[in-house]
Amino acid sequence: MISITLEHVSYAYSPNTPLEKEALRDVSVTITGGKITGLIGHTGSGKSTFAQMLNGLLRPTSGKIFLGNQDIWAEPKKISQIRYRVGMVFQYPEHQLFEETVYKDIAYGPINMGKQGKELDFLIRSAAEFVGLSEELLDKSPFELSGGQQRRVAIAGVLAMDPEVLVLDEPAAGLDPRGRDEILGNIRTYQQTKSKTVILISHSMEDMARYSDELIVLKDSTLLLKGSLKEVFQQADIIKDAGLRLPQVTRVMLALKKKGLDVDTSVYTVEDAFKRLTDRRRSSC
Repeated sequence: MISITLEHVSYAYSPNTPLEKEALRDVSVTITGGKITGLIGHTGSGKSTFAQMLNGLLRPTSGKIFLGNQDIWAEPKKISQIRYRVGMVFQYPEHQLFEETVYKDIAYGPINMGKQGKELDFLIRSAAEFVGLSEELLDKSPFELSGGQQRRVAIAGVLAMDPEVLVLDEPAAGLDPRGRDEILGNIRTYQQTKSKTVILISHSMEDMARYSDELIVLKDSTLLLKGSLKEVFQQADIIKDAGLRLPQVTRVMLALKKKGLDVDTSVYTVEDAFKRLTDRRRSSC
């Protein structure tokens, strides 16, 4: 379980030109190892820039990024090794599929790492199993599959490299509710089974509440909040000021509280709200 630490990290696009745009400003934060950390913020807050710096796709304008105790830019010529350790799944990753079979597409990353033979086959089949791809799909063309299945293939291609850290940018974007639950549920199973560090970007506060362990909130290119779900969602006014919405069930509980009902407003999932309300009813009988 490895952590990632940002120390006074800033990033600007087109620096020292009339088009210069500051995407991150003096961000210092540690992403806890062995957990799913949700990264949230309004459009333009710096989420994608933040994510792309974690595996060296972007180099900070200033500041340092540590993977464990290693400064990832200490040896720039070896930055490709960091990208194997920190796997990145972009939004709509199925657009990057290109091989003639699902098996070969998943194999592309591990082969570039030098994997072969039984080890390669194990990595491919294990990754496919984690994302819910059946054995019979491995010999099919990825372009014969449904959109949700293609998304699984693309994610499996990153998992097959067995990264220490997995970064996912809106992995459930565009999927129906069932597809969202399956993709995010598989990611949670992967994280728990492998004890990996996962960074999850999503606009859905419901998804964050259900699948994350802690949250990082960005606003206007700076760090606004970092903490457990309870610590973050209890700061409703700050969340709203950042242009975000609390999970729907939390908003319902706040509305009930305003009407004079003695309810717990710290809940953030439907399951938790149901349990709290049921327990309250039983205790009052």
